[in-house]
Amino acid sequence: MEVLPIPRDDIKEAIDDVIKERGLDVITSTIIRNYLKEKFDKDFTSFKKQIDEITREQIEKVMAKNKANKEQSDSEKDNGNQSGSSLSDSDVEDKAPPTKAPEVKATKERRRKVTPDVDSDDDLMTKVKRRRGAQTTTTRKTKSKAPRKAGNSAFSRVFYCTEDLQAITGKPYMRRCDVVKSMWKYIDANNLKNPKNKRMINCDENLKKIFKKANFLGFGMMSVLTNHILDPNELGGDHVELANEAKKLLIEELNKDIINDNADGEFVNKGKDGDASDSD
Repeated sequence: MEVLPIPRDDIKEAIDDVIKERGLDVITSTIIRNYLKEKFDKDFTSFKKQIDEITREQIEKVMAKNKANKEQSDSEKDNGNQSGSSLSDSDVEDKAPPTKAPEVKATKERRRKVTPDVDSDDDLMTKVKRRRGAQTTTTRKTKSKAPRKAGNSAFSRVFYCTEDLQAITGKPYMRRCDVVKSMWKYIDANNLKNPKNKRMINCDENLKKIFKKANFLGFGMMSVLTNHILDPNELGGDHVELANEAKKLLIEELNKDIINDNADGEFVNKGKDGDASDSD
């Protein structure tokens, strides 16, 4: 195996930046390698498998952290509902899960079928989810095969865009990941990447109102955009009602996409596991 041209820790840090900036739902192997090439001025094509493996490790860390936070939150709620009540030995025995061995055998068979192909340029988060999903119980695996409608989750949470940001996005209420997508779409449409250093973005009049300078680092934009992506609940007034209306329309669109994809036999659960997308 060839030695990476850049220290592994530096690559991990760079990949973390891409995950925070683009979001888990959109990053691919190509996006990661292109960013590393621009950042370090090195060609990582021959290191594809190594970069993909590092990327999966970083994605799994983010997903594990989000899962742990969710479990802790659920545990706190359960403790509040139980009011400190304890279970007897018989209660524990009654609730012990039966027939564990067949489940392990079934998951091993599934693991062989769903192991992601490292050479493909599929959505990396989908790869990791399939990989981690193969380690869950048979019951959970069966449920995941059916289309799940998008619902009220962090994935569908919308924020208010300031007027300066609306000049870029075209909408007053959006998800964080959609704001970032709109920014890159605007940058590409107006050819604002610096031709000599494509990591840098040249500001036109609209972008200058947001970034307050002539250019900025593309993969560091969220640190500034955060000041223009506001929580409707903190703003109060009509913002809460308008944000809820925008969220309702968003969920309808997501569910429409799910139904269409399922009808075509190419179902992709776009509303699934949204907790990771609000990690920025």
